[in-house]
Parts: sequence; C-alpha cells; structure tokens
Amino acid sequence: MNKVFYRPVLKQDLNKVFALLQQLTKIDYSKRNIDDCWHSFNTNKSSNSIVATVKDEIIAYGSVVIESKIRGEKAGHIEDIVVNKVYRQKGVGENLIKELIKIGKEKGCYR
Repeated sequence: MNKVFYRPVLKQDLNKVFALLQQLTKIDYSKRNIDDCWHSFNTNKSSNSIVATVKDEIIAYGSVVIESKIRGEKAGHIEDIVVNKVYRQKGVGENLIKELIKIGKEKGCYR
C-alpha cells in the first residue's frame, strides 16, 4: 500500500467525506447545501476532524470532539471513524485514531 497521510478536513473534501460516511450510515444529502454544511461544521470549534489520504484520494475520516467538563478539564470523544472498504485491515483506522488522540492531547484533554 502507498504512503498514507493524515491532515485536517478541508471544504473541498466534503463530497468525498459524505460519500465515505455513507459506508457507516445511509443519509440523503441531495438537499443539503455544501456551503451551509461547511459553515456550520467549521464554526464548531469543539470538533476536530481529519482525513487519511493516499495519492490525494480520501480513504478515511474521523473526528475528536472536545468537551469542556464542569470542573474545568477537557475530554475528547472520538467519533465517526470510517475507512474505505478497500483499505480496511491495513492499519489505517488504528493510525487515524492515534492521530486523533494526538490532537486531543495537544488540545489539553485528560482523556
């Protein structure tokens, strides 16, 4: 398998990420406005999402949501992990989660 790169999700990734997420849950996106989706997503500072790419093809997606706890700590919740069927069982998902854990630690999450 070619080298896998992990990076933050970009607006131009949305259609590919939507298609990838269809492997988790089938949702009708036909009536959604991409600009509205991106604005809503991008202004939510608690969500930190990344994609995995191989040769500029998005092959995985995941996010860590940062929650401020009542005692002042921050907790990270990893969500929406999906790896394209073609790339499963190759360590992509495991490495995606490791990257999300790194983000949580950088943001000060205690768990």
